[in-house]
Amino acid sequence: DLTRSQADQLRFLQARQKPLVLALNKSDRFRGPELESLLSELARKSGLSDRDVVAISTGGREEVIRLLGEGIEERTDRERRPEIADLRRAVQRHLDRDRELMESLRETAVRSLASEKLDAARDRHRQQQAEELVSKYSRRAVLGALAAVAPGSDLVIQGVLATRLIRELSRLYDVPVKEIEIESFLEMAGGKVKNMTAITLAIAGNAFKAFPGIGTISGGVIHAVAYGMIFDSLGRAAAETMASRGELRPYPAAEAFEDLLHDHLESGAVRFAKMAITRKETGGDEP
Repeated sequence: DLTRSQADQLRFLQARQKPLVLALNKSDRFRGPELESLLSELARKSGLSDRDVVAISTGGREEVIRLLGEGIEERTDRERRPEIADLRRAVQRHLDRDRELMESLRETAVRSLASEKLDAARDRHRQQQAEELVSKYSRRAVLGALAAVAPGSDLVIQGVLATRLIRELSRLYDVPVKEIEIESFLEMAGGKVKNMTAITLAIAGNAFKAFPGIGTISGGVIHAVAYGMIFDSLGRAAAETMASRGELRPYPAAEAFEDLLHDHLESGAVRFAKMAITRKETGGDEP
């Protein structure tokens, strides 16, 4: 039966003189004649035709009992599949009667699909470009640290590179970024790095074991590898935050940076160690 509130809502909809379908949910609780009787009664009380009163089940969970033998039962829950075929047919029947509406819906669906495809293509392009930017600046961070000649000059180089990287990512994602947001993010990320300095340097140094016969590795080279690992995670964190939030939020970006640095320490260390070794052996410029 319809509650008073449901009856009022139904009358309101009927007063709008629009196609209307009434669906009885949880119809799986009823069987055969009982369900038919309920549908007929709803049609009578609502004034709708029998074809516009349908039975559905929107899913949910159900308990399943399996007999395992020797009187043992196993009870599990599983998802119940939704049953809305009758509702779809009723709605489609009304749509088929209104050609103008069908054309309008079709055009809307085509535009929506085209928009979704364009958005997906844009996102893929941005992700690819972001990865290239992060790779380029991570490489520059390693080379900058190796080229530093004065104490502390490597820190100046890294600060400039980090700011440039974030600004390039902001242009890629069309996200306006204020100087104070960049400074705040870099300051928070720097705090995360301080807490991980020992393990970062240890893993960076350990990465050179993958290259036997290279001789003694200086602390400067190990620091250069660590910078590459840090920049890789820094750029990825900034890009992910801009892509998902449409802005650079310093705190969540710093949290993402910490997670990425943890996750990619070992895999990134060998890659940047190889880069540092190649640079020192060849003495060549950045590719």
